[in-house]
Parts: sequence; C-alpha cells; structure tokens
Amino acid sequence: MTKLLVIKGADRGKQFELSEADLTSIGRDPRNGILLVDPEVSRVHAYIKLTDKGFIISDKDSANGTFINDQKIHKRLLESRDMIRVGQTTMIFDSSPLGSLIDVQSMVHLANMPKEAGDSSESKIIEAVNAKVALPTYDDDSQITDSFLDHIEENIHVIYHTAIATSRITKIEELHQKILQLIFDWVKADRGCVLLRDEQTGEVTPAAYRQSELLADTEPIEINQKILDFVVKKNQGVLTTDAENGDFSNKPSGSGTRKTGRIEAMCAPMQGRMGIVGFIYVDRLIQPNTKRQKTPFKTHFSTPQLKMLLAVAHQAALATENASYYSSMTQNAQLAAVGETFTQIAHHMRNMLQGLDDSKNRVRLGIENSDWQKVNEGWREIDPLTSRIYNLSLNLLSFSRPRDPQLILDSLNDCIGDVITKLEPLALAKGIKLDWEPNLQFRPLFFDAEAIYRALLNVVQNAVDACQLGCVVKIRLVESDEKAVISVIDDGEGIDPRKIGIIFKPFATTKGESGTGIGLPVARKIMQEHAGDIKVSSALGHGSQFTLWMPIRRSRPKNARKAADTSMQKKRF
Repeated sequence: MTKLLVIKGADRGKQFELSEADLTSIGRDPRNGILLVDPEVSRVHAYIKLTDKGFIISDKDSANGTFINDQKIHKRLLESRDMIRVGQTTMIFDSSPLGSLIDVQSMVHLANMPKEAGDSSESKIIEAVNAKVALPTYDDDSQITDSFLDHIEENIHVIYHTAIATSRITKIEELHQKILQLIFDWVKADRGCVLLRDEQTGEVTPAAYRQSELLADTEPIEINQKILDFVVKKNQGVLTTDAENGDFSNKPSGSGTRKTGRIEAMCAPMQGRMGIVGFIYVDRLIQPNTKRQKTPFKTHFSTPQLKMLLAVAHQAALATENASYYSSMTQNAQLAAVGETFTQIAHHMRNMLQGLDDSKNRVRLGIENSDWQKVNEGWREIDPLTSRIYNLSLNLLSFSRPRDPQLILDSLNDCIGDVITKLEPLALAKGIKLDWEPNLQFRPLFFDAEAIYRALLNVVQNAVDACQLGCVVKIRLVESDEKAVISVIDDGEGIDPRKIGIIFKPFATTKGESGTGIGLPVARKIMQEHAGDIKVSSALGHGSQFTLWMPIRRSRPKNARKAADTSMQKKRF
C-alpha cells in the first residue's frame, strides 16, 4: 500500500492512498484527489503519477512551490519516507514493504526444541561476535581497538543510513518494517524478523516480518528459544546453521518442519541504553547438494555481515527506545489535552446549567405565588440559555470530527439572511443594529449550506457580543478573484492586539464567563474544509472586521449532491 501521511498542517493526521490508475492531483480545489485545506496551497498544486520507475511528483507552477526533503523541485521520483512540503502542509510518502501485509504471528514461531543425542544449541553456533563490537562509542577510550576501528570503517555507511532512516519514524511498527527493508537492501537474505523482548518477564514477541520478493512460498520461521537465551546471556550476535558438512538429517535450528536443505541464520541482540530490547533475525535457505558429495562446509553469511547486523541492531534498539518514549509522551499529551477539554466543557456547561436552574426556580416560585411577572421573567431567561447549550453542543460536534462538505447548489444570500433572522431579536434586545444588504448580482454556487450557516452564525454572534448599545454590525457579500467573500464588520470594543493571536484556539475566549471559546475555531475549521479561511483585523476601541472566504464553485463537483434541498430554514432553526 502506497500512501501520503500528513504530519503537519491543517490536515494533520489524514492519510491518502495513491491510485495506480490516473493522475492524482494535490490542491485546495475539491476536485483534487488529495484535497488540502491549507490556504497557502494552490487550487491545483501538484500531480503524482505512477510510472514504470515508481511514483513521480510534478509541481504545476504553484505559487509557493513543491519541496521534497526541503529542496524545491519541479519533477522528481519519490522514494519511501520522502517528506513532501506544499504550503504549510508536510506529508510523508510511504511505500510500505511487502512484509507489512503479512501476519507476523503466523510467520514467526518460537520453540523450545528438544536436544538430540550428542547435540546442543550451542553446537549449532558457528560464529559469535560480542555486541560491544557494534557500539559506536565507549566510555573507556582504551576499549577502542584496531578491530573496532576496522569494523566502523567497514560499516559506517550502514550505520549512517540506518540512523538517518530511523530518525524520521516515530511509530514502532513502521520503524521495524523500515529496519528490515534496510537489512534486505544490504544483506542477501530470504526471511527476516524483529522480535521484541520484555525486560521484566523476558517474554519475546514477534513484531515484524519480511521475506524476499523472489521467495514465492515458504514455511514460517521457527526460532529456537535456546539460541535467543544464549544471545541474551552472552550479549553476542551469532551465526548459526542447522547442519554441518552437508548432513541434513538433524532437526534445523531455524525451522523444525523443513526436511531438506540447510538454513543459515544470523541473530543479533538489540542492545539499547538500558538493556536488550529485542532481536533481529535473518536467514537464508540453502538447497542440498544434489550430488550428495561431502564438501567442506561454507557459510553463506560472513563475520563482517554479522558485525554489520550488530551495528544495525544497536541503532534499531536506540530508535525503538526513542519511539516508545515518543509514543508515551504523545499519549500523555493527548490525555492531558482531553482532560483540559473536558474541564473547559464542564465549566461552561455548569455555568449555563446553573443559570438554567436559577431561572427554573424563579418560574416555580412565581407559579406557587401566582406572580406571573416573575414567571415571565424566568421564562425569558430560559430561552437564551437553552439556545446557548444547544449551540455549544453543535459546535463541539462540528469541531471534534473531520467532515467533508456536502456541496449543494444554494444561495449565499439566503444563508446569510437566515443568520440575520436568527440573531436579530438578540441584537435588538441589546440595542444593536444588524446592517445586511443582499448582493442581488451574486448567483447561487455549490457549498455546504448547513456548515456555512453555522460558521456565519458564530462570527456574527461574536460581533454582536462585542458591541454595546447603539453599535452597528454590517454584513456584506461580494465576489472577488473567483472567491466568495463575506465581511462581518462591527464598531464594537475591538480586540486587544495581545489576544488577537489566540482567538481561533479552542476555549481561548476574550469574553470571560459569557464565552465558550469554541465558536470562532469552529467557523475557521468549516471555512478551511471549504478550501477557504477566515482573516481578522481589529483596532482596540474601534471595532473588528472578520473576512470569510472560499473559492466559488458554480459547476457541479464530483462529490456534490445531485439534488439541492432548498428548505434550509427548517434545518437551520
């Protein structure tokens, strides 16, 4: 599976599978196969096409350019783990190896194999190398021997490429698949796996598996647990074989089910900072000599290759520890964010429910005492409070889940008019005028009327809340540079320059107890889902202007509904 993973930008967390049929386009326009809401991305920014050489990305004369690994390009063949930057969005090109599609548990078995007469696990180890040979640094300089320096010189390119490749990966599953991919690039092996070890219990669990693409079919790897115990006890990498001098009658150390042929294997401990976190195992299936001539035993793997595997295993251990730490930190940060979010929601709900409870008591006392004026006062307070609770719940739903706009041919004039109808009683009660002049020249277009209604409702209500008696809130609709532009202008108190940078952050309100801090972030999210955005300008004491814009779509997009529903008022209210 080949995909793009968004790791930075407004679409962070999304992933897009790449098609093998036609061109895949990247851009803000909803007709793109890869739709990004980043305002700095062009409407059609770049193309990705599968060729016989692989996936090629081409920039389409975009305004801000296309960058691969921070280098500006016009056309380039993509390699797995390339970082693609367009506008403020960064994506990782991921071409997952074949092994990632195979069930690891079914292809890797651990077994405590019984000893045969005159046989032992250690007798099948034909080479053992201390894991310290692979460590790139030592606390004691006297340990840096000529042998160590020779090893580093031979394998420095392997260590370097492994460190670079694994430093970009924070997901443990992807990390281990990448490590196996690198090993298969450097060592001619048939099968390989990564095993993780629990330091407390010593339990070993298969984590990743890969096999050569030239290997049509094979039996599962069956690894002798005694070999792993030896590796841990001695802290050595080992080269093993299941038979010597062409004798294939013994039960193999690599596979307990294979009746013919020989299995040569290398196993290296993943030595981390605090201990052995796992193992890397690779093997090679050698067919028997058909002439059955007993010839001196020759191994397929070599001592330098075993040393190289030890070096890779050490880098893999460090990367695994880092990925585990990153995962733990991310989880803690997410839990903290969830806790803070729930605290904010509970705080706002408590205030509104407290007000609702006070109004309810006022109505109850009024009924008990036949004081109908008090009943009317309490009832008038209940209505706006229930509306605030309702709006808060809708805003939370809009903000918490990604949503593709449901594009319908509709009138923006009507949508804005519905917002005015909804908020006018509130504005008049505060002595504020809503100045709305429909643009009769503005023709219908395709947009998500329900979503845009909610975005406008939040912005206009925010303007009303910022105004005092006698203020005016103007709403205007114009067409500019193929964009629909809605301006909401008030002459209220304005926004403190020190706070203008946080107004689109969730729960960051400048209204004190009366605000929830969710309305403006929801409005921006909706506009960005329409490939648009919101801009704000304000002067303290002189009012503010919020400008909402989105590209004009007057032809039917592929994902637009076939029939338009014009009964919007019933939905919006």
